[in-house]
Amino acid sequence: MAGCAVKETYVSYHVRSDGSMATGVASAQNTDPFEAGRQAAETLQERMGQTPLRIVVLAECFEGRDQKKQVLNGVCSVLPRDIVFGFSTYGSFAQQGCPDLDSVSLLGIAGDGIGVSASLQPNLGIADLTMEENEAELTERLRTGGSGLAARIPRTDNDRLMVIMADAHSPKNQLLLEGAQQVMGKDFSITGGSANKSAGQERKSTRLNTSHANNTYAVLCFKKKKHY
Repeated sequence: MAGCAVKETYVSYHVRSDGSMATGVASAQNTDPFEAGRQAAETLQERMGQTPLRIVVLAECFEGRDQKKQVLNGVCSVLPRDIVFGFSTYGSFAQQGCPDLDSVSLLGIAGDGIGVSASLQPNLGIADLTMEENEAELTERLRTGGSGLAARIPRTDNDRLMVIMADAHSPKNQLLLEGAQQVMGKDFSITGGSANKSAGQERKSTRLNTSHANNTYAVLCFKKKKHY
């Protein structure tokens, strides 16, 4: 995003063992991408009240790089820049319904009883590589990328869940997962999915404060302190 510094790691602090956690969702549909982002963010902010947001996960369905930037501008005209992560989709949904094109959905996770760490890899340089012709190089780059992402997450005994957002499809995602598991371990809870609006179009996994780039990967790690 123009005018923003690139931030590839984010960590929330001051998690309390007796703290609370809250979640909320909001969605908006508007042909103006800025307004769609702003409306969704204002709705989420209203629903969360005074509970401090730890992270906002954004799913948007707009065409082209410029409109995606405007979505982020709209969301971040209301919410703090550093806590917004997200990706392109075919269309998101929430209990309010299933908007299609020109839509934004937000998930807010808030409270002083949960912590969030996030890491971003803007570009692995694999956009033109295929499993058929470049399997060895893809394997190396994806496993290294996955382990590198996970290694940048500050580890604690309170880590509970990792979410991977990847601009790739299976079997590439399997290699990325294997890389992350080299750091997190096979038994650590990991989930996630492919960030991809539609086949044949410009695919984007978006993160605030970075330029949009193909083959972008992000991980979120959620922490909850034990309360005895």
